[in-house]
Amino acid sequence: MNLLGTHAKNGPRPDYRQALLDSLVKLNPLYLWKDSPVMLVVEAGFALVLAMGLAPGAFAGLVNQSRWFYFVIAGILLLTVWFSTFSEAVSEAQGRARVDALRTLEKDVPARKIVGDSEVIVPSRFLDPGDVVRASAGEFIPRDGVIKEGKAYIDESMMTGESIPSYKETGSHVIGGTKVATDSILITIVAEAGKSYLDQMISLVENAKRPKSASEVSLTILLVGLTAIFVVVCSAFLFLADHLGLVIDLAILISLLVALMPTTIGGLLPAIGVAG
Repeated sequence: MNLLGTHAKNGPRPDYRQALLDSLVKLNPLYLWKDSPVMLVVEAGFALVLAMGLAPGAFAGLVNQSRWFYFVIAGILLLTVWFSTFSEAVSEAQGRARVDALRTLEKDVPARKIVGDSEVIVPSRFLDPGDVVRASAGEFIPRDGVIKEGKAYIDESMMTGESIPSYKETGSHVIGGTKVATDSILITIVAEAGKSYLDQMISLVENAKRPKSASEVSLTILLVGLTAIFVVVCSAFLFLADHLGLVIDLAILISLLVALMPTTIGGLLPAIGVAG
């Protein structure tokens, strides 16, 4: 079931331009240190390879390729890190778009409040739990409530994505923001302003970036541990080659390290945390 419905699909779209800017900001090493230590190692590798291309003389004995080779390797490493930050930024942009789409449903509508034997038109924001309102075909249900009298088909497509109206009768729960498709019903309001089902959905989406679960913390520790092991192994290759009088290009060794590291999981883990 799509909790955002067809209305939300046609509503605000993710701001990919802002996501692109956010992804560039997230390349900050301090951010990666806190959020994605695996990608921080990749970014450090990018900085080293870029320095090798800009000043090969500073890496005597570790450089045996043309400058363009190092620039290409540096570009690939930077794209690897950027893919991680961009996926996280897009997840955040989609979350903001969902909130905007839900807010378009949270509108103030006129409600026909039953007072004695008459009906009084009041804005839905002034309704309190226990108030009874009438909603007829073509009208929006002003707030979450329970049907007190009558039966009707309710169009909930903007909330659930279901194209077929739902049949509701006395005692059934109805959601504010949905539309009465047929007949007329009396509804007892049960939700306070700001505490409706729609408000809960907005709060849920806004707080989608939650603290890491125990499983995610364990996975992060595992990824960092594996990365540390591979760093030690690749460093050992460098010292062993030097001891044997062999020449190993540092850029190739860094590329090997990145290939061995769990960069796919480490890069997408922040986006998974955002998506929940």
